[in-house]
Amino acid sequence: MAVNLGVIGRRTGPSVKEYTWKDCALYALGIGASEKDLEYVYEGAEGGMKVYPTFAVFPIIEPLFDFISEAGIELPSVLHAGHKITLYKKIRPQGTFNTTTLCRSIYDKGKAAVANVEFETRDGHGDLLFTNEMSIYCRNHGNFGGDPGPKPLRFDPPEGGSPAFTALYQIPEWQAAIYRLSGDYNALHIDPRAAKKAGFLKPVLHGLCTYGYVGRAVLEHLCGGEVSRFGEFSARFAGVVFPGDTLTIRGWKTDDAGLFIIVAETRGGVVLDQSYVRVKS
Repeated sequence: MAVNLGVIGRRTGPSVKEYTWKDCALYALGIGASEKDLEYVYEGAEGGMKVYPTFAVFPIIEPLFDFISEAGIELPSVLHAGHKITLYKKIRPQGTFNTTTLCRSIYDKGKAAVANVEFETRDGHGDLLFTNEMSIYCRNHGNFGGDPGPKPLRFDPPEGGSPAFTALYQIPEWQAAIYRLSGDYNALHIDPRAAKKAGFLKPVLHGLCTYGYVGRAVLEHLCGGEVSRFGEFSARFAGVVFPGDTLTIRGWKTDDAGLFIIVAETRGGVVLDQSYVRVKS
């Protein structure tokens, strides 16, 4: 099935989404925070409530599904291949997100197509808050005679180098049931029947939930808990995480100031690679 190439270069929106501290707290719980992370889950925290930088993914779910529909992509064919956020301002615990959508490119990978979509989010005053860049792998939508696209840049850990940090998280069995309440209601993550239909033994964790766990590790180990130091986070999804898994996250310092290579894995193998974060000084 061919993708509607007419969506390339067309900016749509804005999609307007108001949010409160409750949305921020629910998201925090959805990526594994607890009462120990009081400043992220309690509106009355001393010094004011903080918002996890990866909350930047919160306003793009509805625009994403709108894009998928407009592009003529069959939802069951979609795999989340990669994701990048770039933060320009600290996210407040209450406000309005105005998000526009722009398809940058759609590449022909043979049996599949890869759509590269950018979401730009501004606050109620028009100030740029953050951008999301998403790569969507669309099975059975290729072979339309299009550009296969450039070879991706590689972000491999330095050979023989020790990681700057290692973090381990035990993913609760109920984690996907909490995370989905932030807006991604795909049955694959909650319904065993939907998971089996997709070829999995049981429901899988949302890729962006794994992304949030990695963001928490980066914030703690590389940013010293200062959300304003979190600059960029680009991830390639290489495998799936199941609720109940233990997630191991490692980060390596590079010669590029503030740039760290990130790899995440479970006992089942690597789930996130060719990934990096950029930390502000």
